[in-house]
Formats: sequence, structure tokens, C-alpha cells
Amino acid sequence: MSQISTTIEYEIHSALFWSERLGGYGSEMARRANRFALAAALLSALTGAAVWTTLSESQGVVAQLVVTAMAVASAGLAMWPSTAGYAECSKQSAALASDYGQVLVRLRRAMDHMHASHRTNVLPKELAAEVDGAIEEFQKVRARKEALRPYPRSLEQQIRSIRLDRGMESNPAALADLRSHVTA
Repeated sequence: MSQISTTIEYEIHSALFWSERLGGYGSEMARRANRFALAAALLSALTGAAVWTTLSESQGVVAQLVVTAMAVASAGLAMWPSTAGYAECSKQSAALASDYGQVLVRLRRAMDHMHASHRTNVLPKELAAEVDGAIEEFQKVRARKEALRPYPRSLEQQIRSIRLDRGMESNPAALADLRSHVTA
């Protein structure tokens, strides 16, 4: 039963970490997308002004190429947030922060119930199902987080560093161990 407790403690820590930080990460992705949109709009306006000046004053190929390059750069800046996934990542991060908060509640409830039944050292079927369900839900949310693009690598490094400092390790064998403690 201690392996199960270790796994749940690990997942509680992870769910708490991500529920607190994914909202900020999503906001950063939105700010990044907005900065690109603003740069694209400014460059587009500058290009528009340059087109008229260039066409009216110069017939040179170099001037026309500069204006063309500015137009292409403006289009590239406008497309980059979508290509990089900043806006979509922002939306998904907000939803994931909420989902991590909900799974955190389930994990804590499962842990509390485990501590209450710890005296017998046997995990009743109902509690086993609750624990297993909370762990499965956590894993689904984590899989969605890991699919984020761009992935929050700096946050992942932070949580790994915190876990190392606290001596926390994941214990995937706990799920298999869970079934050995279920009463018949």
C-alpha cells in the first residue's frame, strides 16, 4: 500500500504544480501570439506606406525587392503564432490548469480515504476503484499536457528540480501493486 501512497503523493505534487503554473504559461503563449500579431500589423503598415513611396519615386529593382521582402516578412509574422501553436496552446493550457485542479481534488480524496483504511492494510474494492480512477484521470490529463505544443520545457525542468530536491520519484509499479491489496 505504501507504493500506492507514494504514487498518489507524487501525482498530487505534480497536479498541484501544473494547476498553479499552466495558467501563467497559457497567458505567456497568448502574449507571445499578440506580440507577433502586433509586429505583423506594424510591418504591414510600414510596407503599405513604403509601396506607394517606392513605386512613385523609384523604378529600381532593389527598392521593389525590399518592399516585397517586407511584405513577405509581414505575412510570415502574421502566420507564425498559428504555425507555432501559441494561441491554441494558450487555450489548452487554461483548460489543463482547471483539469489538473479537478484531478488534484480526486487524488487528495483518494489519499485521505487510503489513510483512513490504512489500519487494516487491505484496500477495499470501492477504494481501489476510486484510487485507480483518480490515477487514470491524472494520467489522461498529463498525456494532454505532454501533447502541448510548444511544450512548457522550462516548467518541466522546474518540477524535476523540485522533485530531486524533495527526493520524490514516480513509482509505476504501484498500479500493479494496487490489485494485490484489493479484498475479494
